[in-house]
Amino acid sequence: SFDLCFIGVSGITIDGFYDYSPEDAELKRAFINRSNRAVVLGDATKFNHRALVKVAGMDQVHTIVTDRAPSERLAEQLAASGIDVIVAKASS
Repeated sequence: SFDLCFIGVSGITIDGFYDYSPEDAELKRAFINRSNRAVVLGDATKFNHRALVKVAGMDQVHTIVTDRAPSERLAEQLAASGIDVIVAKASS
C-alpha cells in the first residue's frame, strides 16, 4: 500500500479521468486502489477531453495539479467531488 500516488492522464471530464492505453489504465487503477491519496497530473489540454479508457471516477482522486484552472463547469464538478485543484505556475 502507498501513502500517495501520482498519475498522468490523457483526459479529464466531469465523468472522470481517462487514458488511451488499456494496459496503462489498469496499472493506474491499481496504484489508485492501493494508495491513501491519488494525485492526477495533467495540463489544461486534458480538460474536457475523453480518451479511450476510464482510469478513475471523481470519487477516487483527491488532487489535480495542472498549469491552468479548468472551465467553470468542470471546476464546479471537481469541487463538488472534493477534489483540490492546484495550478502550478512556471517561474520566470
